[in-house]
Amino acid sequence: MKALNLSFAENEFNSQPVKTIANQFLDIKNNPEENSVEENKVVSIQDLHRAEVKAFVTKDKNLLQQYYQLRHDICTAENGWKDYDGSENEFDRQGKIIVATDKTGMVIGGARLMFSDMREYLYGETEGTQFTYKNVFKFLGIDIGNKIYGEIASFVMKADYRDRIGVEKIIEILSEESIKHRCYYVMGVSFLSRCRNYKLISSNLKSYKLKTEIVMKYPWIEKELYNYVKTFVTITSLENYFIHYDSKND
Repeated sequence: MKALNLSFAENEFNSQPVKTIANQFLDIKNNPEENSVEENKVVSIQDLHRAEVKAFVTKDKNLLQQYYQLRHDICTAENGWKDYDGSENEFDRQGKIIVATDKTGMVIGGARLMFSDMREYLYGETEGTQFTYKNVFKFLGIDIGNKIYGEIASFVMKADYRDRIGVEKIIEILSEESIKHRCYYVMGVSFLSRCRNYKLISSNLKSYKLKTEIVMKYPWIEKELYNYVKTFVTITSLENYFIHYDSKND
């Protein structure tokens, strides 16, 4: 990976969200009863920190390059994955890249989101083995049928923003994009401490009583690339959301 030009695309940074099925997701956070602010209320440092971070889907080459460099640095230096290459790959080109930026427009985190209608096997799966998401569904007794499922992968965040604020911002966009794509299940594969981040998906949509499960009884393949670290699948069902949405719009 080469040194970066750290300028950013201002029009990308200020882009406005598109109105979609995800409006109901946004309404949860925009409900005036839940978000009313008392007059003269003191704004906390955490609130200011949160306001500085923005997350969004991007195709901007400069922002993407910053994200690829960041995940390369974190995975090789912090995780110790010596043979890991954070450069753009075919999954990046086919999926959606969500980045988080600070107040200067610098990328401070990101993740990739892919759906099962984009390709047969997603990044965390190993074709021809038991380590596929359809096998996990079968193990859990879930009849996936033709429903779309998604995968969150390559989720990284600068150390200074791992106080959940940066993570939460990315999870909000991942949740919104999953709903827009009518994705019924969101999967992820990671080591145990990182799996807990994915529980924020169900927290963001708590009004619909969603559940995120870490599938402890189905440990994932231990790869040499990742120093044979134990990893686990997480699964969040968005089914209750769509049941609520469909019944409301019949």
